[in-house]
Amino acid sequence: MGTVLVRNVVTNVVGRGSSIVAWLAITPYVLHTLGPEKFGYWSLLSALASTAVLLDLGLGSAVTRFVAGVAGEGEHEARQGALTTGALVAVVLALLWSVAGLLGRGALLAFAHVNGDWRGEATASAGTAVLAAGVGVLALVPNAALTGVHRLDLVNRVAIAATVVQVGGSLWFLARGAGLQGLALALLLANVTTLVASVVLLRRVAPALTLEPRTATWERVKAQARFSAALQVIGLGVLFQFQLPKFVLARFVNLAAAGEYELAYRVAFAAWSLPSLLLPPLLPALAEWAAQGRWEAAWALHDRAARYLLALAVPLAALLAAGSPALYRAWLGPGHGSAAISLTVLMTLLGINVTTSAGALFVRAIGRPWIEARYHIVSFALQLLLAAWLVPKAGLPGALLAMLVSGLAGTVLFLWMFHRALGRPLRTFVLEIALRPLMVACIAGALAFAVGGACVAAPWGAGRAGALVALVLGTLAGGAAGVAGALWLGIVTRAELTDVARRIPGAMGLR
Repeated sequence: MGTVLVRNVVTNVVGRGSSIVAWLAITPYVLHTLGPEKFGYWSLLSALASTAVLLDLGLGSAVTRFVAGVAGEGEHEARQGALTTGALVAVVLALLWSVAGLLGRGALLAFAHVNGDWRGEATASAGTAVLAAGVGVLALVPNAALTGVHRLDLVNRVAIAATVVQVGGSLWFLARGAGLQGLALALLLANVTTLVASVVLLRRVAPALTLEPRTATWERVKAQARFSAALQVIGLGVLFQFQLPKFVLARFVNLAAAGEYELAYRVAFAAWSLPSLLLPPLLPALAEWAAQGRWEAAWALHDRAARYLLALAVPLAALLAAGSPALYRAWLGPGHGSAAISLTVLMTLLGINVTTSAGALFVRAIGRPWIEARYHIVSFALQLLLAAWLVPKAGLPGALLAMLVSGLAGTVLFLWMFHRALGRPLRTFVLEIALRPLMVACIAGALAFAVGGACVAAPWGAGRAGALVALVLGTLAGGAAGVAGALWLGIVTRAELTDVARRIPGAMGLR
């Protein structure tokens, strides 16, 4: 299992990382080609496409959990039932989403105040994006089943292929003047690629795992529905936590403001994918061990994953928060102060909220996701109230403050509920796992800010080239401090790093 986990983590980072790097590379071209207003509208369409995947009734995680959780001998019919139930739900959801999205295009244009000579383009691209989202929902099922049989490496190969299709298609369509409709068509082609490739690979690696309607019993449907309902609440919570600012800015301010937030959102979650990708490969392993009653091994994996995650994620959040002004000046030039401020707030919240990540994965794996869902309900309600009050008065700062306050409150609530419900001491988690990474992050962020600020203040620090130098030197200084602090404080030991490095070649089939 150790080698499989390493393989899945490494391929997850490579697969998702390639997608992120590609989109960061072409974003300046997309922004320049579309302009601020259309780019802001495209950010809304992208968010709605993501919403379709999040509004999946917890489909993906449920299929993964039930396929992995019944992986023992003699459970073939149960695994078929999990896959078949998920496929039936996916078809219904895809149809509902497609019909509702096509009928609701006019409401979206009115919501975003889209007028003028590009209204027809906006309507057509919204329709294509809706169809692409429906295909994306269907693709969740074979993807999740591959993850459940511990073949996340294949999932990420599919992701790389889909990225090539979407990025290449986007550039090709934009170069020929297709605009928003071209971007939506590229998204549709990428999701079709994902669906077809995932089905083919699942048939190859798990030929016995097929759709069998008789296995979708009412009892199995109810079991997956109970689990999925909590995951749907969680998905909505994640959606509103970080996407709500985009929509309220488009409604109460303008599309250009939503576009500035989108620039921050893309960078934040591009960087955040690196630490967050450590966790998905652990879900099938934890679910399998929980089903087998191997609780000591499951808790040991939770604690080790939390240490590794915090050691990487919290200093990374501090470095990005400290370097955000230099980053946008070097990447896009002057005039993106709102994006820099948004990124600082996003990374501050993510750096604190990541303390919930290992626990959230654990409760999903053991079949108790409502512990996580309850905190999202509270956080969402608080953010909605604060946003309704603050955004009309303060614009972007109001949206960011509502997101930050509600996110911090939700984080504290989850940590308390998780440790109380599972009989684990919260004090031990804070002092032995969370405190040292937070200390390292403060030192790394402060050093990066000081070095970067000194470079910008120098005579040669003006302009994009100077901002790039400030960003690189500040990141190197802060990163070195973070690595040294993690090793010195024992957050991650040299022996653990050596063990992981030793497993990588075998996990990747290089020996």
